[in-house]
Amino acid sequence: MTRPSATALLFLLGALALGVTAPGAKGDLRILHFDVGMGDAALIFDTDSRRSLLIDAGNRGYGRRVVAPALQALGIERLSYFLASHYDADHIGGFDELVEAGIDVDVVLERGGEWRPDVLTPTGRLSQYGEYLKAAEAAGAVPASLAPVCGTDKAVDLGQRTLIEVVASGGGYLASEQGDCTIRRHAIGDDEENALSVALVVTHGAFRYFTGGDLTGGGQRTPPMESLVAPWVGDIDVLRLNHHGSTTSTSEAFIRALRPEVAILSVGDGGVNLRYRLPRQVTLDRLAALLPAPLLFQTHRGEGGLYTGAYIENRHIAIHTDGVSYTINGLICLVDERITMAGGGNCQ
Repeated sequence: MTRPSATALLFLLGALALGVTAPGAKGDLRILHFDVGMGDAALIFDTDSRRSLLIDAGNRGYGRRVVAPALQALGIERLSYFLASHYDADHIGGFDELVEAGIDVDVVLERGGEWRPDVLTPTGRLSQYGEYLKAAEAAGAVPASLAPVCGTDKAVDLGQRTLIEVVASGGGYLASEQGDCTIRRHAIGDDEENALSVALVVTHGAFRYFTGGDLTGGGQRTPPMESLVAPWVGDIDVLRLNHHGSTTSTSEAFIRALRPEVAILSVGDGGVNLRYRLPRQVTLDRLAALLPAPLLFQTHRGEGGLYTGAYIENRHIAIHTDGVSYTINGLICLVDERITMAGGGNCQ
């Protein structure tokens, strides 16, 4: 299988900002998973409305070294929305660096829930959460809490063809009750930050994508948030794996309900991952047990398990969809079609 050249990928990333599309295409959606090592940062951009949503900003240092320069290279100096999926440092640590680099933000969104981290450290300095709040204030955007809503919700409006559905946030979640949507809440302790993560389903035409921060799936006695939202989410095309392939997430019930054709894994080599050893083999094995098994794209190899046939990219992972088909770093797939690892199926 021929992989795209560096020049081809650079054009793809430039097209994200410039709105370059195939002849006849209009209102395409681009999703760019930044290579931020052991952390998360993903840009969602509608080429028709030209509205943007950045979900997380990586750990301290990556906002300055990776995310801000990449946004500027793409011609994006102002974000319509920044969303903190939750308050772990590898998700919000780079946000203040974006603001310092001159990236403007119209709206800052975050998880709901009653519990918030301390603004100051025991030594009286700003905590990572405190720096995030200070940066939001400097950007003139006081953070607003997202909450799951049944039906149309314009809290995140990227345009007419791109629907953003908040399926979990701060312990609240959308559940399916006899086929109808209902809002429920799961009791979560103040030491379960990951379980409070914001989870979104992004729909563009027939294309469906799930992202959920570090949302937990019941592993290691964490709250089973994945299984609670799974019946409402249903079948998707692309799944961004929760919590970097940890055993706390990607539960069997969750992935069997979502049945993704493609999975994206943001993970790092070395550093702090020498402690966590992610992704975990048991997690990858659950994914591989799906029939057919999804293709897996990883930003890096990581320090844990191996997934047969995984694409280890060592770079950003870019998705482009017109709502009928989609590409991932140049690999072309059909929306809502089953694919096989053996022959690539409907991806080529």
